[in-house]
Amino acid sequence: MSGAKPSQPKKGASYGHLITGGIAGAVSRTATSPLERLRILQQTTVKGFEGLGTIASFQKMYAMEGWLGFFKGNGATVLKIAPFSAAEFYFYEVYKGALFPGKTRNELSYAEKLIAGGLTGMTSQTLTYPLDLLKTYLTINIENNTRVTMWEQSKIIVAQRGFFGMF
Repeated sequence: MSGAKPSQPKKGASYGHLITGGIAGAVSRTATSPLERLRILQQTTVKGFEGLGTIASFQKMYAMEGWLGFFKGNGATVLKIAPFSAAEFYFYEVYKGALFPGKTRNELSYAEKLIAGGLTGMTSQTLTYPLDLLKTYLTINIENNTRVTMWEQSKIIVAQRGFFGMF
């Protein structure tokens, strides 16, 4: 075995990029879910949360919905962010390889990285925007502590606005 060289990792996009990107996105968003929920509640001025500070908002969330309230909408967030992150990891390599073949990440100019990254962001966002919309609807639903599923919410949106209402 002496003198044997270790195998080099495969260059370019691979399914490993999809898996690692999805896992990284899911873990990071779950860890920050309570802050994300609070941000959305305050940005959309949900009744009862106007003018409340961070601690008071968390206390109100807990009083209204218990610990699960901190993670309301997180399933939709993970279903959105996992494919979004996976697409980002994957399509950056796809665009980099297609537009600048033979160049490693370190060999790309700032402009080339900007182009590959911009196309990656546009592709990822377009593919996952309907999930982001559903996540927002589910997160701000606090009336009567009802639990609406993603499927039920998507049917409501499509019934009211048509298929393109998801975008």
